[in-house]
Amino acid sequence: MASRVKAPEPRHRSRALGWLTALPPFAFASLTVLGCPPHEARLSITTDGIQTLTTACRPCGRGPDGGIDPTCACAINLRPPPEIETGIQARLFLVTPSDQTVRDASKCMTLNPCADGGHPANCLADSLNQQLDGAIPRGLGFDGLENPDDVLLMLAFYDPVDPVSTAQCVRGDLIACAGLRPPLGGGNYDISCASCQGGPRNAPGPDNGPCPKPKTACFLTECDAILEKNAY
Repeated sequence: MASRVKAPEPRHRSRALGWLTALPPFAFASLTVLGCPPHEARLSITTDGIQTLTTACRPCGRGPDGGIDPTCACAINLRPPPEIETGIQARLFLVTPSDQTVRDASKCMTLNPCADGGHPANCLADSLNQQLDGAIPRGLGFDGLENPDDVLLMLAFYDPVDPVSTAQCVRGDLIACAGLRPPLGGGNYDISCASCQGGPRNAPGPDNGPCPKPKTACFLTECDAILEKNAY
């Protein structure tokens, strides 16, 4: 069996997203031909991916009352634009876009801020990669999945109102959602577009494919609706 985690790279390790099927949980396994080596898809969040997220969280503008202007910005849960570099929570979801069903999800992750004064994007990427190792110990997947392009990997971020609360990744605390795809030239899955409370309605990023903008809202609103529909 192939290693589930690659050897460490300069700053970030990658981890396989294993599909829990009748086959052993290798990774994004191709189920079309039994006996052939399964394809692998790996997830590694880079500082570029985190910068895509922080760009999405830059406030779009204020309304006459000083609050978020809903005509140009995403707005859910009446939350202000978040300080994305501070301690937040995150959870990875595997969604079939055709029916907006969550097929699998990681454990909730708590991402700690920098403790040594390092660059916030580096710290958040490192923390997220470390947490993902434990959050998807057996990978993600479902019976019948044949092609990773058929599903949406959606990474939801939460900013708890009560930081000492035992509740984890509560939808009312949702402040951002990111879509994950490999870079255009190929490679590990990374944050390729993101949508954030108070940020622009069009999800920024090098590839907006995973973050389609709904007709009347923004991807963050769509993400919130998917989580509500699936009781997350």
